[in-house]
Amino acid sequence: MSSFIGVYGKNDALKSEIKDIVSTPDFTFENNSLFICSEGNPLNTHYYCNSDSTKGWISCGIGITSEHSPRVLKQEDWEKAFDEDVDLHQDLNGHFAIIKWSDIEVEFFTDRLGMRNIFLHQNKDYVLFSTRLDWMLKLVEETDINWKLFGSNWLSINPFSSSCFINRIDRLAQGGYAHITESNLSFNNKRWIPKSFKSSPNEVIDSLQGFSSSAMNSFSKTSLGLSGGLDSRVLLALLASKESFDLSLYTFDLNGHPDVTYATQINKHYVFKHEIIPIHTPESDVVHKLLSEITSRTMLSSSIFHIEPLLGYRKLGDQNTISVDGGFGEIARRRYLKGIELKARQAVFEKSIDGLLPYLSTNKADIFSSEIVHEMKTGLFEELSIELESMPSAKEIGVGNWLDIFSIRSRCQNLSGLNQELIDETLFHIMPFVQPDFLDKLLRIPEKERVNAGLYRTIIQDMAPSLSKIPLVKGDDVYPYWMKDISSMMWMKTKRKFEIGFKNTQNITLMLSLEEYIRDIFSSQEVREQSFYDLKKIDYLITEFYKNRKVELVIQVGFMLSFEAFRKEVY
Repeated sequence: MSSFIGVYGKNDALKSEIKDIVSTPDFTFENNSLFICSEGNPLNTHYYCNSDSTKGWISCGIGITSEHSPRVLKQEDWEKAFDEDVDLHQDLNGHFAIIKWSDIEVEFFTDRLGMRNIFLHQNKDYVLFSTRLDWMLKLVEETDINWKLFGSNWLSINPFSSSCFINRIDRLAQGGYAHITESNLSFNNKRWIPKSFKSSPNEVIDSLQGFSSSAMNSFSKTSLGLSGGLDSRVLLALLASKESFDLSLYTFDLNGHPDVTYATQINKHYVFKHEIIPIHTPESDVVHKLLSEITSRTMLSSSIFHIEPLLGYRKLGDQNTISVDGGFGEIARRRYLKGIELKARQAVFEKSIDGLLPYLSTNKADIFSSEIVHEMKTGLFEELSIELESMPSAKEIGVGNWLDIFSIRSRCQNLSGLNQELIDETLFHIMPFVQPDFLDKLLRIPEKERVNAGLYRTIIQDMAPSLSKIPLVKGDDVYPYWMKDISSMMWMKTKRKFEIGFKNTQNITLMLSLEEYIRDIFSSQEVREQSFYDLKKIDYLITEFYKNRKVELVIQVGFMLSFEAFRKEVY
């Protein structure tokens, strides 16, 4: 784990419940007004309390310095940072959730991008807080779903705001800060915006290399998650140039995926130790055990389809590995929201909700009543309106930069961030592309340096030109390295049309294996009595997928099951 939980205010019953939840804490603190306990991997959970117990702190996650050769903070570095009153929002990279207390106040901090979260519940007599939403759901009475706030979660490609859609629970996410005194709780989130300074492509490359090496600068031994794609290939080129480091590689093998084939080819040029970690379809009892946990811990940003890769990370964590991977690497290739850039530029300039919604909308599963769908759509419109209003002008920063800032603001805290706590549970894990100082520099170079992966191709050409001869993997598709954005999209679309290449059936296999389990759940009286469900829609999905084998419905069936697991934790 890498978590803390506690209560400010005198409540012995609640304190006892917390002790039952965290039965073997690594650290506990208690005085007349505050009770806290934490548990975690010693590499990414740090804590301190002074000799007279008047002040202390806990940090869950990873802090990285902002110097030229960044280092991961160890215990003594965290102590120095607090002693010198370092600005936790401006002077540190990494991902972390922090509580800091004295005899007169309690403060909470989350990192600039919201990669770790803290949840808060204010009662008239106390404030309950934790890095884990599932713990909060066990302790806060009468929780339910705010359907308006839930709208962007279910009906768009990702939520947009820092809000929590569970009534009676608040959330610190991007640039979060909360302050508790005897008489007051105040909190706010601060939306990320890049710092204003000029940068060059070489400075961006140096920054990326620095963050890629930051774990090695502190621990020397690191394992890189290598796929057949471009992002991890770039990190390999950067890390392999550091000859003094002890580097190994790992690749998750999901049902014979092309990543294994091409990652193996890539490593032929280096011959690093390379572990292939097989990920098999889990049994129904494993699904049942994990599904409620991961959906409730991540505000449903994780679904049943995240169980298999999570099991891979846990296998890796069992080895006490320090891991680096290329998550969110597309941000430096100007690939996010490409459809808007190509087809709806004017909507960006005008901040037009009607013009942007078609490119931001989805429907994870059509299972809710018309009244609930209407409420979710209303909430989605309102939330997007607020987020667009907070964005800078595209006329001043350009459409490409506008779309990247919008993506960073929404995706880091609501997709990558909500899942980071699950990974931190067992694994020391860094994503070099999700570091504020790197992103600051990245968005200050001309957009032409980023499109068609120009920056990445320069790194590979200069540091590992042999890797440009190996095809690239994107999703389940393979395409020639030389292809640029539009040509590669057309290539992959054509291959899928004619069913050429690898066909990933892992999700279908998983959901077919759960037929009896799913039928039992959705025929139960408890489910049939939930007023927000449309039972005809649910019965249609089950019949068409399992009886008529319409496998194109697999994602909807998976999200239907994921929501029901989450619903049981909330109500």
